[in-house]
Amino acid sequence: MSLKKVTLKNFRTCHAVELTDLEHLTVLMGRNGVGKTTILQGIEWMARTASSSNTVQTAPLSNELFPISRQNFFGQLVFSLNGISYGYTLELLFSNNGTGLINSVMQTELKEQLERQVDTGIWLQLLARAGETVFGANGDRLAEIGQTMPMLPALAAIMPSGETKENILPVLAYLRGVKYYSLDEITAPSSYKFVSDSDYKKWIEQSVDLINPDNSVVMRLLHMYNDRRNDFDELKALLGIQGLGILSSIEITSIVINYEPYYFVDFQPGNGWEGVLSPSLPFDKLSAGTRRILRILVSFFYDRNSLYLFEQPEDAIHPGLLRKLIGLLRSYDDRGQLIMASHSSDLFDVLKPEEVRLVTMQGGETKVRGLTESELASAKRFINEEGSLSDYLDLLETD
Repeated sequence: MSLKKVTLKNFRTCHAVELTDLEHLTVLMGRNGVGKTTILQGIEWMARTASSSNTVQTAPLSNELFPISRQNFFGQLVFSLNGISYGYTLELLFSNNGTGLINSVMQTELKEQLERQVDTGIWLQLLARAGETVFGANGDRLAEIGQTMPMLPALAAIMPSGETKENILPVLAYLRGVKYYSLDEITAPSSYKFVSDSDYKKWIEQSVDLINPDNSVVMRLLHMYNDRRNDFDELKALLGIQGLGILSSIEITSIVINYEPYYFVDFQPGNGWEGVLSPSLPFDKLSAGTRRILRILVSFFYDRNSLYLFEQPEDAIHPGLLRKLIGLLRSYDDRGQLIMASHSSDLFDVLKPEEVRLVTMQGGETKVRGLTESELASAKRFINEEGSLSDYLDLLETD
């Protein structure tokens, strides 16, 4: 499964952005403030809106996500599942029913469409929604749903088994597996030096929240240790001396205090401690780079997403480790696809030219493009004969 194409129109600074021919690993390159984060968040917002069982709260969205003029939003995601290409289109049409700013009320019409590409290359409509009515492949009326209720989860809940539902379920699963990671430490890591069993069970119950999950590294490691030991052992090996070399071990122990179990999750640094008894450290005592690598790899192994949207993965990571990390993520081409935002030359120097998309800001609008065929050829020639990919991209920006 892979995302092939993204279109975003009138989403923040993305007035007309299109990403095509996406690789298993694609990196958005650009300076600060050009809209790289907006693109990642726009992709996640579309996928989450399409797959959420909740109604779309269009009133606050019109202020938060769309230009102040509230121009109509258009978005499309084209992706491949089990050899079949699907296209999902979402439109938000804004209108004002008042005569003045004080009395005006913003109203929104939600339009959606799901298509499938057949062997001949022709796109066939599977579902189309206008207002409260959802139509099927033959134009027959399938259901009436709420004005701001996304059609895919609604139809999956009410339709009997059949061809239409068989198309909806894998598409829903794919869209629910699209996730954006800022990689920031929102939760204070010091709060996880030890974990009570009651807090752990509460986290398990709340972790099913697809909109605001707690992405605690320690909690997810603990869950893998208890319920997904193969994943835990594989991750532990990748972090160890034979892998990235940043941890010699991750140790999880438990004790009972006042009749309640408590878990201790300790990390033993790896590189540079050979032959010396390395200390056992809680998560918050690890280096910033080690914590960031853990957040990236734990997310990649634990969440099992269809698409990971990572924000500046290179921050605080040594260039040599960064090269190993990117190589490791690229090697898992049977797992979720990755799109990253970055402005680090260290990251771009481990990429292939076709994995790069250039992001710029022109006249207040975000612009994105890949390298042309001639640029790809000259980039590969430049890397082989003269310098790095980042040096070549700098030349493009100055042309």
